[in-house]
Amino acid sequence: MCWRGWQYYNPARWYWGRQPITGIAEQKLEKPRKFSLDISPNPARDNVMITYTILKPQTVSLKVYSIDGRLLKMVEKGYKNVGTYRLDCSLRDLNSGIYIFRLETEKQSLCKTIVFAK
Repeated sequence: MCWRGWQYYNPARWYWGRQPITGIAEQKLEKPRKFSLDISPNPARDNVMITYTILKPQTVSLKVYSIDGRLLKMVEKGYKNVGTYRLDCSLRDLNSGIYIFRLETEKQSLCKTIVFAK
């Protein structure tokens, strides 16, 4: 068998298009670039999806305040590593209105306002 025939019939030498299959691509883990808080959907009905990113390991607290500044709910509190976190928060025990979500760490804080309608 000539070399050209061996290239096309040997299963170890199959080509996909013109490039040989050489390996599997791996996803690189990138360090987060920005301290952030995102809440969706806005306006909300029953539940909201909260996504936040922290840049270094630290204690994090996520609280819900009414528009007049009263603390209504502690959504999350604890020590977190670097990364992006997602959590589902139920608002069924709250009345319709405007609420403020506040993400606090040891040195930073962010606030986002949402509208909740039952």
